[in-house]
Amino acid sequence: TKIVNDCVITSVSNGICNGKLLAGDIIKSVKINNEVYEIEQHHQFDDALLNVRPNDTLIIKFQREGNSEIQSISIETNGTFKTKN
Repeated sequence: TKIVNDCVITSVSNGICNGKLLAGDIIKSVKINNEVYEIEQHHQFDDALLNVRPNDTLIIKFQREGNSEIQSISIETNGTFKTKN
């Protein structure tokens, strides 16, 4: 038995994700420094973000309204990227 608990974006505030990710998007994977993290549970996304450093680029695969999409998000030297449960 495999348990999948979708990682759903609940809100996006002004910042580096604004306009790229929307409330309701379901995160499926994130690529950080050539390492792909499959996201089947919310904590896996949080864990993957522990590997983010300034000047990194995240490639996020997600579903929006049933369609698969990809967004690239660059982390600035002074940028932040955080999630909350």
